[in-house]
Amino acid sequence: MGFSLVELLVALVLGLVVSAAAIQIFASNKGTYRLENSLSRLQENGRFVVDQMINDLRMAGFNGCLSRGAGVPVQDITPAAIATSNDFVLFPYAIDGNDSIRGFNYDTSDWLPILSTNLYLSGVVAGTDVINIQHASSCGAQLTSAPTSTADTAIDVVVGPTNCGFALDQVVMVTDCSVADVFQIDSITLGTGTAALNRAGGTLSAIYSQEASVFRWQSNTYFIGTDANGQPTLFRSSLLPDGDNNLQADDYTTVALASGIEDMQLLYGIDTGVDEYADTYVTADNVTNWDAVRSIRIGLLLRSDDNVTQAPRSIQFNGATVNGGTGADRRLRTVYTTTVSLRNNTP
Repeated sequence: MGFSLVELLVALVLGLVVSAAAIQIFASNKGTYRLENSLSRLQENGRFVVDQMINDLRMAGFNGCLSRGAGVPVQDITPAAIATSNDFVLFPYAIDGNDSIRGFNYDTSDWLPILSTNLYLSGVVAGTDVINIQHASSCGAQLTSAPTSTADTAIDVVVGPTNCGFALDQVVMVTDCSVADVFQIDSITLGTGTAALNRAGGTLSAIYSQEASVFRWQSNTYFIGTDANGQPTLFRSSLLPDGDNNLQADDYTTVALASGIEDMQLLYGIDTGVDEYADTYVTADNVTNWDAVRSIRIGLLLRSDDNVTQAPRSIQFNGATVNGGTGADRRLRTVYTTTVSLRNNTP
């Protein structure tokens, strides 16, 4: 028995309704998946970036076993031929225990303080903050023998399987927890688990015993730039001297940590009393004494690579509305904030 024309039309209409419902459910599920996937990626990037910065900031000002609270001076014994005004030619800032962090806040038209040319940063996104962190490496090498005198230029150390990253022209610190000297490696011989470091000259503060440690000094700068795909990205620029005894752009290695980091704003917790805790938070241009900074409040604005929301969504960040009004896009955005205590900046 066949179907009438009316029955066929009814069947077609029902089929179209079912198909339309299925397509709508599929499209809705796909949109939800894209939204959830983008949110997960933002959260993952946020956690990764914050963890990287926290680890570096907690090491800021690390001088091995040397206690900054004891008022022990860190002596720069680099010869004048390769040092200027006590600031290493091969280092952006002096290694004296007072320059563990340096921040730069964008104020309407430029960064304040002005971005140091010794950092060799390029492509920094206007309106975002920049921070430089200095500290000794966590890999501390032990002396294999004590120097014969304070004028001895040979520093022999046990470095284990990693060699602690020692290389020609690097800046290193030797300390026995009571005094410390900073010098530049003039020549180096790497052995199996050992390294012979030689400095150009100068007089040590003490005849260090075999209990003394030698640390490689590090400098990392975090800033917002643009990657090859045109996405805002958080970069880390690390100082790795290339052996030509001159601080240039090729002495830095820049690594993209995570894309989609649209903005970074930093506030610095200043100790204005005598309790050694942050009493007020200010922008970098209002810091008058970097040694008084006890903590840093990190604010990150993250966005998805693509338009994933059905309509533009605005968000509050750093006291302003982001992605509101004309030109707003349909990217998903989220904010990450955390406060980090500077352990080595607290006497």
